[in-house]
Amino acid sequence: MPEASALGSMRRSIVGKPHVLKQVLLDARLRKEFLGGASSNEKAVVEAFAAQNQGNALKTKPKVRNILSY
Repeated sequence: MPEASALGSMRRSIVGKPHVLKQVLLDARLRKEFLGGASSNEKAVVEAFAAQNQGNALKTKPKVRNILSY
């Protein structure tokens, strides 16, 4: 399991720039290898990715920390 700070950074990046993750997931080689050959349709790719990672999904929403409190 990655460190909490690294995982938090990844999550913030995905929330802030979801198009970057979607672009990666749309790559034909990645779809074939990791997403069971999901079609190149963006919705299908996102659904396949979510289904693949369902076991690792967050059970509760992460707490949002105030940046100014650091």
